[in-house]
Amino acid sequence: MLNTSSVGSLIKTTSLAYIYYLFAPFPWQVKNWLDFYALADSFFRFILILISIFFWYRAEGKKRHIWGLLLVIYFSMTFLWAIGTVNYGTSIRHHLLSNWIIVILGGSGLIEFIVRQFRRIFSFTI
Repeated sequence: MLNTSSVGSLIKTTSLAYIYYLFAPFPWQVKNWLDFYALADSFFRFILILISIFFWYRAEGKKRHIWGLLLVIYFSMTFLWAIGTVNYGTSIRHHLLSNWIIVILGGSGLIEFIVRQFRRIFSFTI
């Protein structure tokens, strides 16, 4: 719940609500297989966000501006929905509307990383 009694408590509770919206449930909150599914979803989202930010940081020129705009749109959409969401089941449904941005920005980097790891692993066995 948001605590609006002071500016500091508002910033603290808003930040926590946003982190929970993006990444809940955490590993210590998993109690059944549906929680495990939600954990996998939030872990995948975390990885895609990191890769998206990394590729935005390395981009240059117009590409950097466009990717930056897409990231601002993503974080704005998710922040707005985080304020009104009370559980991670609802947040999973809300993420369906914004995950496409981080999939576009970070998906190719994730695939490239996985392919490189497979090539490295299997080059030692041959």
